Amino acid sequence: MWLRLIALGHKAPAWIEEGCVEYRKRLPREWQFEERLLKAEKRTDKHISPSHILVTKSKEADRIEEAWKDSTVRITLDERGKLLTSRELAAYLKDYQAQSDKVAYVIGGTDGLDQRILSQSHLSISLSRFTLPHDMARVILMEQLYRASTLLSGHPYHRD
Repeated sequence: MWLRLIALGHKAPAWIEEGCVEYRKRLPREWQFEERLLKAEKRTDKHISPSHILVTKSKEADRIEEAWKDSTVRITLDERGKLLTSRELAAYLKDYQAQSDKVAYVIGGTDGLDQRILSQSHLSISLSRFTLPHDMARVILMEQLYRASTLLSGHPYHRD
């Protein structure tokens, strides 16, 4: 399986990076996993007008489109996305694996994802109805990908 995690942001705290490294190590060796961290547009308190946010999200969308152009399945993380159980996520991954799809997961920046990216997405999922910091969403998604791999392999990590 080919998976790419694309995330917008700035330098994450060490504990975020440590969590991502830990779950990346746990993923099955046969899964080709890549993480692409894209630079988010700078924001200041002076630039929070709706029009400035739209411009910022559009610039970030350009970076995302470049990073996911070779993906056959594009999944966005959005607070309004579909809530999945861990087993449902594993079922999606099993389908993608059977089809030899190249799957890209995208986590937006501070202001979320541009509508252009959301409309190009095959599936939009939510990790929670809570709004999560995008760095924390990276760690949670990595853990859920690992959990899905254990469900698919029959490993006892996941308990219902």
